Amino acid sequence: MTKNFKRVSVVLAALGVSSTMLATMPIQKDAQKAFPDAKSIKCGTCHTASPVKKENAKEMTAYGKSVAANPVKDKDGKVTGYDWKKIGSPEKPAN
Repeated sequence: MTKNFKRVSVVLAALGVSSTMLATMPIQKDAQKAFPDAKSIKCGTCHTASPVKKENAKEMTAYGKSVAANPVKDKDGKVTGYDWKKIGSPEKPAN
């Protein structure tokens, strides 16, 4: 194998892994905006196991279940965000 082939393979593998994480990044960023004083909002805030593996994505903590139960939907029923005031901070959940 040439060095360039190895480099391209590593880049493609990294892109594949990072693309599976993009689904949760907007939610994390949204939560960080809603709770700027929260110490750390990461995957483990809502998930009991790493959500990188699809089968683990539905294993939720109590806080994650609260987030999933409080979506904000547009007129077509598409989830556009979450009701962070109703959910509360990860450190002080409202529910």
